Amino acid sequence: MKNKMTRAIALLLVLCLGLALAACGNGSDDKNKAANDIVNGDFEDTSGKWVGWTKEDAAFNVRGLVGDEKINGIPMEKTGSQYFAGTKGGNPAMKGTLTSDVFKLGGNGFITFKMGAGLNQDKCYVEFIESGSDTVLAKVANTDCDGLFITEHLITKVVDLSAHVGKNIYIKITDNDDGTDLSWVNVDAFKVCKDDAEVAAAQAERQKQLDTYGEKPFEEDPSATTIVNGGFETGDLTGWKTLEGKAITVAGVVPTSQY
Repeated sequence: MKNKMTRAIALLLVLCLGLALAACGNGSDDKNKAANDIVNGDFEDTSGKWVGWTKEDAAFNVRGLVGDEKINGIPMEKTGSQYFAGTKGGNPAMKGTLTSDVFKLGGNGFITFKMGAGLNQDKCYVEFIESGSDTVLAKVANTDCDGLFITEHLITKVVDLSAHVGKNIYIKITDNDDGTDLSWVNVDAFKVCKDDAEVAAAQAERQKQLDTYGEKPFEEDPSATTIVNGGFETGDLTGWKTLEGKAITVAGVVPTSQY
């Protein structure tokens, strides 16, 4: 009788141990389970909290999710109804990170998104990281922002991660700049491209934005007898060139009715 009870207790312990291990395994699987796409990559969720993203430290307050067509007179060219505007999500001195949920990279492996501000490229950037190893697969800073012509503008970026299709990855947006001169980031529309046609469309959109908002070609003409764009009626700084400083920018060219 005693031997039977001993065996029964032993079997019960083994069963409990097996169930415990199974539970741990399932928890681990759930934790590492990756979504099939970027969750809320376009920031269109309107629940008033971060969905699909995790904020750390002071920057990237959820109040930065806005739908403004313009910021400081700058056309934002948002995708959809919402995007994240760093200047609305905290004061310029705030630092922090915003990290996406893990997702499995599909499509053709290209990811497009929009980025504005982040003038200090060493302190403000977006990384695409392999889950598990935390290997940085790509790092993108806002090389388009010059502080004069392209500032807050949400300019389209195209990232080639085609060598990493099938991997579980996540996106990490970093703002380590505690200055005041465009020391925040604006982001929108993180999207995994399905095919080359979507990549080509994004590249074309990017080039159009750079042509529209970037510095215009400038050629001195000693024989000219009139001031080119002397009344700033083109709506930009065509005919003028900034030689130093950032006091005079294209953002200052506004309709007379505004003032």
